[in-house]
Amino acid sequence: MSRSYAIAVAVVILAAAKSAFGQPARLESIDPLTQPPPVALRSLTLPQDTRQPEEKIVPRLWVRLAKSGDDEQIPIIIELHMPQHRVAVVAYSADWDREQAELSAAAEHRFVARAAAQLVSPRGLSHFPIVSGVATRSEIRAISGLAEVYRIYEDEVVYVARAEGGNLIKANTLRTTHGGNGSGIGIAVLDTGVDDDHPELSSRIVAQGDYTGTTGDGTIDDHGHGTAAAGIIAGTNGGMAPQASLWAIKVLKADGQATATSVLEGLNAIYAARAEFGGLDVVNMSLGGVEPFNSDCDSVSPFNSLLNALHGAGIDVFVASGNNGFVAGVVHPACHSKVVAVGAVYDATVGPRGPFPDAGDCLDATTAADRITCYSNSGNPLDVLAPADCARTPAPGGGYENCFNGTSAASPYAAGVAAQILSLRSATTPAALRLALMTTGRPLTDVNGITRNRIDAVAALQALGGGANTDPCVRDGETACLVSSRFEVEVDWQSSSASGDAQVMSFNGQRAENNDSAFFWFFSATNFEMGLKILDACVFNGKFWVFISGLTDRGWTVRIRDTQTGATKTYSNPVGRLTPTTADTTVGLACP
Repeated sequence: MSRSYAIAVAVVILAAAKSAFGQPARLESIDPLTQPPPVALRSLTLPQDTRQPEEKIVPRLWVRLAKSGDDEQIPIIIELHMPQHRVAVVAYSADWDREQAELSAAAEHRFVARAAAQLVSPRGLSHFPIVSGVATRSEIRAISGLAEVYRIYEDEVVYVARAEGGNLIKANTLRTTHGGNGSGIGIAVLDTGVDDDHPELSSRIVAQGDYTGTTGDGTIDDHGHGTAAAGIIAGTNGGMAPQASLWAIKVLKADGQATATSVLEGLNAIYAARAEFGGLDVVNMSLGGVEPFNSDCDSVSPFNSLLNALHGAGIDVFVASGNNGFVAGVVHPACHSKVVAVGAVYDATVGPRGPFPDAGDCLDATTAADRITCYSNSGNPLDVLAPADCARTPAPGGGYENCFNGTSAASPYAAGVAAQILSLRSATTPAALRLALMTTGRPLTDVNGITRNRIDAVAALQALGGGANTDPCVRDGETACLVSSRFEVEVDWQSSSASGDAQVMSFNGQRAENNDSAFFWFFSATNFEMGLKILDACVFNGKFWVFISGLTDRGWTVRIRDTQTGATKTYSNPVGRLTPTTADTTVGLACP
């Protein structure tokens, strides 16, 4: 490997000795096109590509080309074929990184030399064979004919997309009861920067970088969006993971906008430095484009290779689904298959909200905890829901934003919960964490008929096999304690426009609960909605049997917790279906 590229790989760690207790280290990666070509340039082996040149141009760019004039300069991103590695190395190891950087640089140099007549102002990434620049319509078509080119994208414009929310998703319980405080976890916030002078954040930031070409410093937030997101994630006075380390990565300008190239450069830098500054575990991107994607967008995303690499390296990426009110799609890059796309719910009753201009002036005349906001994008790629309106969170200059909202707030809540869980179960893979978040929590159905779970931090941890809750059952208005108080039973209900916690009924002043049965109401204390029984059948088949019946077509979720083992069992019924009779006598609940 040539000395130039050893320097390019190492530059990101020059300030690694600086910690969260000093000045945040500057995170940088050198543009390979500003360095001499590496030796590897002479012996590149590219994969065979039998596609026609026009097949390399993604559909969205074709639409742009059809509307452009002959001389219009169009910002583009060119993904090149990755040359074949010459030696057997383990993916994501240090040796693999060094060779990846050298081969990427070689591919970029060879491509730029051949496209010199067509491509203006080329810039490259240090660890991925990706080049950005500008070209006219005819020049883009010429570039597509080069053998080095894998795919060409438009360099699209992307935009910026606590306490009550923490209670709603049980993140506060996970932190205070189970010790999930984010200790040892590194989180990169790709946003407008993070103000390191704010008292809640100054001790949390360990690395920073600016990829917008503006302030030159990721700890300068000239918009406020990034500081608000970081406060939800790791603020010391109410953040989800107050002991996590923050990477302040500025990819959006003061107006809340930037091009995809800025985001690519930020992703490239954090990937290259992922093992430094205590390590990188989670990425939050509360940003996105403006067009809906109702299926995964991997094949048309310029971020594809970088997001795949982060996922393969064990790093969880959370992205806001967008605030456009789309009923059939989320924005890019939330549509990518290797990220967790997060939609928004209200964290409490906050009064009428809206109109929201970005979502066609939609209005929520009434609000309540767990009601999905009218602006939150829906669609097949949506993964989970998390709180948004209204989060009180840090603002630049030492103050606070009293109502930070949108899916821009929901994504940091989910990322913060991920940091909590990873601080307790560090070996959890991105796929396992995503599954745990998606399959636990409270199911909610939006106006599009799509049901997704609002995350529950404690339940997700328990689904991963850790932090079993063996606290005793405590009876209250929402909780029944059955079979000598061994089993804690709680019921949530949902309609198309509201949701809530079911209450244990009373008849003539007597609580409608005995050792094995309980009755619940949803809307009115005199209106029976559901009956539930847990029968000790251990002598028959080694199970506790569960029976559920109801007189409602409201959606509901029953959660049963075994206080001896901490195991939980969930039963649910979607909105609009008359409650069927449930008789779980084969699986049931395990006996001692």
